[in-house]
Amino acid sequence: MGSVNAAFQFVSYKIDLFQFAARQDLHFLGLDALDSEKVEMKISFRSPIFDISNAIYMGGIEARLTYPFEKEKEESLFDLQAGIEGIFQVADKSQMEPNLEEDLVKYQIPAILFPYLRSAVTGFFAAAGLGSFIFPLINVREMGKRIGDSLEIKFVE
Repeated sequence: MGSVNAAFQFVSYKIDLFQFAARQDLHFLGLDALDSEKVEMKISFRSPIFDISNAIYMGGIEARLTYPFEKEKEESLFDLQAGIEGIFQVADKSQMEPNLEEDLVKYQIPAILFPYLRSAVTGFFAAAGLGSFIFPLINVREMGKRIGDSLEIKFVE
């Protein structure tokens, strides 16, 4: 019995951005658990890159989470920036339609990587003593459709 190999393959990923800063005061230290409703989150897609010489795509996603400080709306109790980059390979470009390949690169790369980033952030909050915070699920595909035209695949050698 033969195996079925996907034409578009996930090779690996790395969390390449993780910066956390918090207020060094009693308001932050006295925080028992995060109120998930108060966490402000911004997600952005990185522009995908195709490395011609290695025939691989690189793409990623970034998240910024802040928690407002109730007394001063402009300040946050904490600010977390996290990013992930992945490598994807097209096994046989002749078997893939160009529109399908572009769709996979622009929308599926972030969708595949998001759970890894979500897990890292959720684990960090637990280990940092901030209680159990579950990074909310988002519809990455819908988000990609809204910004997909602004994402251009860059080609490098």
